[in-house]
Amino acid sequence: MKESIIIKNFGPLKEVEIDDIKPLTVFIGKSAGGKSIIMKVIVLMRYIYKMVNIRSYLKNAKITRSPFKLRFNSLLHDGLKGMITAQTEIYYTVEINGNKYTLKYTNRGLQSDINIPDKDLIFFKEAYVSGMRSLIPIWASKAVSVKGENLGFFFHETFNDFNDATDVIKEQKLVHKGKLKILFQPAEETSEGALSMLKGGAIDDIDILIGMHGRPIQECRVGQAAPALYYSAATHIRYDIIGKQSHGARPYLGVSALDAACLVVAAANALRFDSNVVYNLKATQIHADAGVPNAVPGNATVTFDLRSQNNDVMDLMIKRLTNAAKNAAASIGAEAVENILHRTPASIITPEVTDIIAEVIKEELGPQALIPPITTAGGEDFFWYPKERPGLKTGFIALGEDAQPGLHDPNMHFDHSALPNGVKLHVGLVKKILG
Repeated sequence: MKESIIIKNFGPLKEVEIDDIKPLTVFIGKSAGGKSIIMKVIVLMRYIYKMVNIRSYLKNAKITRSPFKLRFNSLLHDGLKGMITAQTEIYYTVEINGNKYTLKYTNRGLQSDINIPDKDLIFFKEAYVSGMRSLIPIWASKAVSVKGENLGFFFHETFNDFNDATDVIKEQKLVHKGKLKILFQPAEETSEGALSMLKGGAIDDIDILIGMHGRPIQECRVGQAAPALYYSAATHIRYDIIGKQSHGARPYLGVSALDAACLVVAAANALRFDSNVVYNLKATQIHADAGVPNAVPGNATVTFDLRSQNNDVMDLMIKRLTNAAKNAAASIGAEAVENILHRTPASIITPEVTDIIAEVIKEELGPQALIPPITTAGGEDFFWYPKERPGLKTGFIALGEDAQPGLHDPNMHFDHSALPNGVKLHVGLVKKILG
């Protein structure tokens, strides 16, 4: 996917063109030069584009009644409305699968009458929180209304989704015993999200915790679900190799960090563990550069990816890999320093919860929908919860969504008809456990 934007005559922005908005984009300029305005306009157009995608999805699904209308001017909070003039022009374009879709704002009007086919649908989730961050807990509590302050649609979108979901639960009177808590966990891919939730006490009063993840087409098809998804422990370790730089004509005066890095990889490849446990260990990155071709590098890094279906084996793998790396580097006078970049534990799943999930799958999606539990070498930080809170009962559902060509592929897409199935399973579980 490629994004581009052209902004003309919008406040201090006379003409801005960004041909390719990268995943990480840095704006540099003088104070009050319009950096924040550019960011807000991009997020605004992304939000509108998502709405167009939802509208296209509903139209493609033959749903004629749309639950929303696009009103550009009503979204212009944070001082943006006063920057609009008759000369303001905005062109936001998304290119996906070789097709281009453009939103246009000209002559004080938004042109968004485009229909996007299912194969090109994409949904952004944008959240922009103003500098008045202290207002969030006040506003969210619904206890106080602060005049003159507006968090904008960016924040409202996220919070309204939560409110809508909880209102439906209340309307349907699904909960008759105990308490239902819905967790919106951040930073799943960095393994920091669950640990942050634990630190904040989010699950201190929870007895049963159930997660769900969509699966690729190779594992689980739309209309199917597995009652348990067994993830592997996953760890990323970087070793900083410290040697001594020297001239290429006098390598004996230095210690090659590059040679040491190669020895570390060779030592890692020689390690063996319990053959009864599925595991793998491989180098995924190596960097060494003295800056010039006629010098021996004094510094290098080697990164490894470790996987194991057993947490104890993972602990052993980390310990032995670090020992091997340090000894290999030391053999030529270098040093290897361990840095654990990412770590998630292997699945800890409660059998009785798995049994409940299996019943709900059959009841909500039909007996044919239930498939056996799935085991994957992938990692999931959800399992920090039971690892750090022994006694917590946990379950994890694999939902078929025909994701292809594969998870984390830049061209990945999934069948959106899977989403109602996920809702049915969640509602069914609430009824079964708390009804």
